[in-house]
Amino acid sequence: MLKQFKEATNLISRRGKILAAVSGGVDSMVMASLFYECKCDFSIANVNFKLRGEEADIDQQLVIDWAEERGIKLFTTAFATEEYASKYGISIEMAARELRYNWFYKLMDDEGFDFLAIAHNLNDSVETFFLNILRGTGINGLGGIRQERDNVIRPMIEFTRDEIISYAKSNNVPYREDSTNNDVNFARNRIRNNVFPQFSLINPSFLRTIERDMKYFREAAEIVNEQFQLIISQVLDRQDGVFPHKIRIDNLLLAGHSEYWLYMILGDYGFNSSQSIEINKSLKRESGKKFYSKDYIAVKDRDYLLIYPFSSESESQTLLNSVKIEKPYDDCVHISILGQTFFLRIYPKEKDFMPLASKKILFMDASKVKFPLECRVWGDGDRFVPLGMKNFKKLSDFFIDEKLDVKIKEHQLVLSDDNKNIICVLNHRIDDRYKITSSTSEILEVSVS
Repeated sequence: MLKQFKEATNLISRRGKILAAVSGGVDSMVMASLFYECKCDFSIANVNFKLRGEEADIDQQLVIDWAEERGIKLFTTAFATEEYASKYGISIEMAARELRYNWFYKLMDDEGFDFLAIAHNLNDSVETFFLNILRGTGINGLGGIRQERDNVIRPMIEFTRDEIISYAKSNNVPYREDSTNNDVNFARNRIRNNVFPQFSLINPSFLRTIERDMKYFREAAEIVNEQFQLIISQVLDRQDGVFPHKIRIDNLLLAGHSEYWLYMILGDYGFNSSQSIEINKSLKRESGKKFYSKDYIAVKDRDYLLIYPFSSESESQTLLNSVKIEKPYDDCVHISILGQTFFLRIYPKEKDFMPLASKKILFMDASKVKFPLECRVWGDGDRFVPLGMKNFKKLSDFFIDEKLDVKIKEHQLVLSDDNKNIICVLNHRIDDRYKITSSTSEILEVSVS
């Protein structure tokens, strides 16, 4: 492993200083040990997210002691991660990612580091490969985690987790186990602990097999992206940055594979794969159909698909449509429609969980919800079972009870699942059928900003 690591980092270490992100886990501790053995010019950055109490403090102390014993420069910090996540309406995982990378990049600027080293391994890359497939991805999402991109390097990416653990034990590298890695309520852990062992029974070398396939996907992506640049030059008119941007429909259809090229183009505007499919279907239909991403509107207008941002809140309030929402896995989903913004995330239910008594934050049993969801303006005939009731109630009657004024009622949004059941009325109440019970394992949280 040492020889392979030297080959991977030799050129990089000669090009500049390295800041190594070290958590105390086996991957990052072995990476730090290998940097040290290779006599690389590196320092260590360690973050305590204050999420696992004493366990996190012990992890951090391990890194501090190891660095001090070897005279390695060390930077440490701690974050109130839960407070940050709550403040910005994002998941704990997203909050932790934002906090650590913002700090890493500030350190690099302040201290003159050239590279940031992250200890992702081959297992991580293959897990990401499958997560991207499950979430829906184009070919660019099938290449796994790259070993080097911009100023971020991943020198452990060619090693399996078993190889890294074996090296740690053979070379007396101390490390700590993160207890949350065994929590199968998280999608990545479920793949790691439940799915991969089954793959190993079929093909003991499946990690290396998929590693080779990911390499081919990366090469294929380069070919596709070259073709995409040619397609986009024939199809998309950005008007020197002036909106609306125009997609010429006849050229798009003539190019063939319109659904995929449209998916590639619209991704830059925040439209997801489900929306791209629907937009592609609309190209041969009547004009006037509108679709919405977080920040943009796509409108079919005779020979063109026009794309432009919400120019104002008043304008967005007059535009009526719906937004499809795919199931969030590890990340928080951010949705904007009709001038309103809300966040949606799924996370494991803790034993002592108690829903907040707030109309702004709604909690539901995620297992009872069939994705994808649709966020839309309510319509005549819509009904649901308000929380605490046993029978259906028309939304029109519910709004009378809630004393909604005409203006608010006109643009009231609801969330419905793939069974066309309304699961909640945003800013008001959930459907009783989706309430949290003692058997709930995962929580769907919808918060309105």
